[in-house]
Amino acid sequence: MSDPSDFLEDPDPFEPETSPEELPPAKMEPKSFAASLIAEAAVRAEPRPAAPQPVADEPPPAAGLGVPAAPPVVTDISTAEASPAPTEAAEAPEQPDARDAAAAPEPADASQSGETAADAPGEVVPFPAERAASESPRALRILAIANQKGGVGKTTTAINLGTALAAAGERVLVIDLDPQGNASTGLGIDRKNRALTTYDVLIGQASLRDTILPTAVARLSIAPSTIDLAGIELEIGPMRDRAFRLRDALTALAAELGADDAFTYVLVDCPPALNLLTVNAMAAAHAIIVPLQCEFFALEGLSQLLKTVDQVKTALNPALAIHGIVLTMYDKRNNLSDQVVDDVRQFMGSRVYNTVIPRNVRVSEAPSYGKPVLVYDLKCAGSEAYLRLAAEVIQREKDMTERLAG
Repeated sequence: MSDPSDFLEDPDPFEPETSPEELPPAKMEPKSFAASLIAEAAVRAEPRPAAPQPVADEPPPAAGLGVPAAPPVVTDISTAEASPAPTEAAEAPEQPDARDAAAAPEPADASQSGETAADAPGEVVPFPAERAASESPRALRILAIANQKGGVGKTTTAINLGTALAAAGERVLVIDLDPQGNASTGLGIDRKNRALTTYDVLIGQASLRDTILPTAVARLSIAPSTIDLAGIELEIGPMRDRAFRLRDALTALAAELGADDAFTYVLVDCPPALNLLTVNAMAAAHAIIVPLQCEFFALEGLSQLLKTVDQVKTALNPALAIHGIVLTMYDKRNNLSDQVVDDVRQFMGSRVYNTVIPRNVRVSEAPSYGKPVLVYDLKCAGSEAYLRLAAEVIQREKDMTERLAG
């Protein structure tokens, strides 16, 4: 296998544990559209005025102006009815080690959960909503889920990580910035119900608050998208603040919502390209989560993505950081998956999450029912992995906050 150092960049300043000498310099320096876009935006952008504060004596907004109340929702994903198992026989999972049998939870029967032998190893973290809610940060955190390579699990991660965070007691907003609108479909939002979308927000014809729709999961909402986003660069390309449209919309949303309605996490599902939509997400985000498929070709785009992150930090958003790299579609029957995991961990160090998302048939089936996998089948390996990932994200948020405060 080729040395992944051909494709990886220097570590993020937020990770001092990884020595820069351990990471070889990048060898690819193509001039991308994103680079020219960022450079031009930095020259033309003007300081943005602060969002106006709401008047104290102003009467409360009408019910129709806020985030609409969801019809009967799933308040506890553990009570959701599991969908029928697939008709194909699934390969039985490996037997656990004798010493881990006492600590590990009882695995779901393969005939009920539809798991394959590709389940990732690891112990399921208990995740009571009351404990996580009491420990979670209250300030709004914006995380962009980005990778310009398609098919690596960005949308799946946005849907299921958002659901897991909501199950942990957080109030989560998923912003669909992909013209394909798969995150909206995966959360059960029919296309005919997307009267206002993120396209209307970016061109200035609607506020972000007006586009938000509830989902079947309590504390989880979404700002949907449609194919109209494919032409957004023609609409906002000439504007001076074209790289900050999403940031300004989120600033206005934070000022409009009260304490009871405020979101604690915003997850931005980016398109598979380093275009103006991805630049908007990076300019608005506090940190980036990078899904990386456990295959060789997925490594090729990582170098350019990290280079774009550095350019955005320099020109548009100095506070931007790499929150973590999540390895997806892991198949333990495939030696290549193990090799990719080992190489990425060796060169990226602590920036790689401990949690690995397995290749699991239930994760693939869930979107066709308009449900997150945690609602579709809570006991499958994919659901357990996203619960562990949510616990890791919350813990990293605390560590970041403490490091910045110190």
